Amino acid sequence: MTDPVERGGTMPSMPDILIFSPDRQLEAVVEVKNRRNAGEEWAIQFRRNLLAHGLIPPVEYFLLVFPDTVYLWRGTEAEQPVTSVPTPEALGRFFDVLPAGSSSETSLELVVSSWLQTLTAASMTEEESAEVAKWLVDAGLYERIRGGHVERRTAA
Repeated sequence: MTDPVERGGTMPSMPDILIFSPDRQLEAVVEVKNRRNAGEEWAIQFRRNLLAHGLIPPVEYFLLVFPDTVYLWRGTEAEQPVTSVPTPEALGRFFDVLPAGSSSETSLELVVSSWLQTLTAASMTEEESAEVAKWLVDAGLYERIRGGHVERRTAA
């Protein structure tokens, strides 16, 4: 298989989005890539490269978001994602604000950041959160980030 970087992927200099718990512990790293139909194998190799080069911190959760699929890993030793969800389903109403055929990685990153900020808002009820992101609840991530905060990194 061709390395994701060789096939048009770029290695980030820092994570796109960081998610912290209420006690300010880093719980998850999120990378957003505007690559359609990347596929699970490409996603796995991309994450492997990020870890191998020390470009993401060793945290319990890692999300890789593409316009068509969101992949979630739990644990730094996990090779395979614990789940993958179609991006429109994962982001719900937030996905609808993206312009049709948008090719902007920044736009997708802003939408993902807004979605995560809503999820971390402590004012969401358990029922609301379960409806919005049952897969995050099932993976144990939601409980760790509820009441926390989201930081979006910007290029220097």
